[in-house]
Amino acid sequence: MKHVLSFAVAFALAALASMGTTEGAMAAGWKLNPALSTVSITSVKKGRVGEAHYFKNIDGGVSVAGDAKVTIHLGSVETGVGIRNKRMGKLLFEIAKFPLATITAKVDAGLGKMMVGSRVKRDLKVHVDLHGIKKDLKAGVYITRISPKAVVVSTAKPMIVKASMFGLAGGVAALQKIAKLPSIATAVPTTFSLMFVQN
Repeated sequence: MKHVLSFAVAFALAALASMGTTEGAMAAGWKLNPALSTVSITSVKKGRVGEAHYFKNIDGGVSVAGDAKVTIHLGSVETGVGIRNKRMGKLLFEIAKFPLATITAKVDAGLGKMMVGSRVKRDLKVHVDLHGIKKDLKAGVYITRISPKAVVVSTAKPMIVKASMFGLAGGVAALQKIAKLPSIATAVPTTFSLMFVQN
């Protein structure tokens, strides 16, 4: 469930990478601005109680060589409840073994020139390494150029991801048991809005 935040960032980074050859942007590279970026999911427990969560510590960018990468520190998950944060880190993400989620993509030229204020939709493919499992994923995103040196990448619509995709179904079951809940959804909607700035 909550693990799905980790790879959502991947689509945004790949989208930024796809802008790489426009107006020399890749010559300088791009860096994620975490203070103005959000990645969140909505989990559902007891079949009817929805809760929003996010990660406090993410970083990333696109190198001059065109290699895009985002790293998410899984122990920084914020659910609004201290004990739940710790349980998710230990039982779901198993941060002692897998402290990070890493998302990579190679620059893909193809958008052409983007004017400030313009917006485009892209379907992207990225590589995700989470909880010891590696997968290639696809999603639709919107890319908006908000200034000559800044872009915002956001989900075109919520992505529904299953815990079993990254071997986390057992962690969800462990959370459900320790919290004494009748159910926790194992498929959740994930959204993001990420700002990247040119170095």
